[in-house]
Amino acid sequence: MNTYKVVLVEDEVNNILLLKHFIEQYCINVIVVGEALTSTDAVAIINENEPDILLLDIRLNGKEVFEVLDQITINKAQIIFVTSHDEYALRAIKYNAIDYILKPIIIEELVLSINKAIKKLQQQNYFDFSKGSQINKIEKEISNNKDYIAVASMDKIELIKTSDIMYLSSDSKYATFHVISGKEYVS
Repeated sequence: MNTYKVVLVEDEVNNILLLKHFIEQYCINVIVVGEALTSTDAVAIINENEPDILLLDIRLNGKEVFEVLDQITINKAQIIFVTSHDEYALRAIKYNAIDYILKPIIIEELVLSINKAIKKLQQQNYFDFSKGSQINKIEKEISNNKDYIAVASMDKIELIKTSDIMYLSSDSKYATFHVISGKEYVS
């Protein structure tokens, strides 16, 4: 079973201790790998540890945590805001927050949020694995026969024999491969 890494970003030491205690006591396969009291520390700790989940307070010593999110280099982390500032909820959505918990922290709510983040991470990992295995299969087929082109759609990758392609058309962001059989492949 996977262990999920969490970084806590909070400008109050007591809240960090409380969050850490709740995670250690009530969350299975979750470890706190970093804690930050300032936005500068947060950027460094997040980039260094590459956590799976971020628990973030909105206000950090007069600054907003959104500045941190704009500076970090990882993009797979699930974001959970834990704050007393309800007025930032809409802005949090723009950063793809998985949840927005208002203080005081309720244990059950925190655990549910972390479990939601874990579920989303598991789905991403499954999707990445599934796509990866499809790509490996296609690479083997292509290496044996150079007369095919791989076309990626929303949910799969298909091989089209190049001699079967009649023409291509495009519509905004998509290209459509029209083949002799009359079938169309949108990519």
